[in-house]
Amino acid sequence: MAAQIGFYPNHRKGAEAEAAALAWLLRQGYFVFTNFAGRGPVDLVAVEPEDRDVILIDVKAAVFTGRTLQRPRPSETQRRLGVRFLMVDLDQGTCDFEDPDNAKENAQPPPSGDVEY
Repeated sequence: MAAQIGFYPNHRKGAEAEAAALAWLLRQGYFVFTNFAGRGPVDLVAVEPEDRDVILIDVKAAVFTGRTLQRPRPSETQRRLGVRFLMVDLDQGTCDFEDPDNAKENAQPPPSGDVEY
């Protein structure tokens, strides 16, 4: 018997999207690390083994209004860190990176050196 908590369907959809993203990244050849704390600006960290590129990823389940994909907005912390969105379409079984505002080029450490959540 499944719990019927108000947020549960959305939480479950997010967990399913994150699992699909992790599997997709592994199939692409990345080393993948999960967010142990479960909260924060990054869901996954992927490392490309050959050129050692590190990608900070926020996984988003794709939400459509008609045929239009709803585009998520990065937080200020995500913008500073260069976090990339990985959009997961659970209905189509696809994953695609969507870079908010050229995330990698705009990444910069916070002034204090501390990461804010």
